[in-house]
Amino acid sequence: MISAAILCGTLLSTEAQVNNYALQLAPQSSVDCGVMPGLDGLTSYTVQFWINPETWTPGASVFTRGDSFTATLGNTGTLNLSVGASTLALSSGDIKAGDWTQITVVCSEGAATGFVNGNEVASGTLGAIPADATAFVIGGEYAGRIDELRLWKAALAPDFEYFMFNTLNKWCPQWDDLLVYYKMDQDLCPDALVDYRGIYNPDATYNNHGLLKGRVVRADASDNTRMPYLINGAYTANERFFDRVIPRDQYLLSNDLII
Repeated sequence: MISAAILCGTLLSTEAQVNNYALQLAPQSSVDCGVMPGLDGLTSYTVQFWINPETWTPGASVFTRGDSFTATLGNTGTLNLSVGASTLALSSGDIKAGDWTQITVVCSEGAATGFVNGNEVASGTLGAIPADATAFVIGGEYAGRIDELRLWKAALAPDFEYFMFNTLNKWCPQWDDLLVYYKMDQDLCPDALVDYRGIYNPDATYNNHGLLKGRVVRADASDNTRMPYLINGAYTANERFFDRVIPRDQYLLSNDLII
């Protein structure tokens, strides 16, 4: 979508991630992620993200794609995912201002289940995601932090707690079902949001890097105690480092390299 983000994606591929960041949005800020044709017509899909609102504003948007595909704050303690004319309301005392909350909605051929911090809180019916040439936008009258936003083109299997509490890499089961992955951690791109899925996707049509608009900054997310970043070490002998021909991506699974 934007050359700056593509450049940042290149930079990303050269170093492992150690710090945990989220996007901090103000009410007049947003991220334009462009049109996502891969969403059109999906009857099975999974939506995931973390939120930590500064204030609770009913109607504020976590994301929108026109009026056809939205995640918005409802009454206090309620998050609404709307797909076409259908809406699934997730209500929990865990959804509140000033605290991190993980949201996952899994839809399999219309049968939808909503989870808050890993606990099932809602079930119902959601329709197919309508075709829409409107850009996918993160934010909209929302004040607070958003992290680990993922859209999948399939219903996630319940294995590994639906990957709610960890980051992803290309060895993750169902990686090929991942349409877009905003990890929010890439701090080398002041004006762009990197689609981590797009980095590994050879089809540039689906590299949904985003453009930050208004007062959007990267903020520390280490206070999210439900998803702490851990040190993962790897080591090699110096005299064998260059002739072992270990793929770079294997080393990038670690964020602490000992030579």
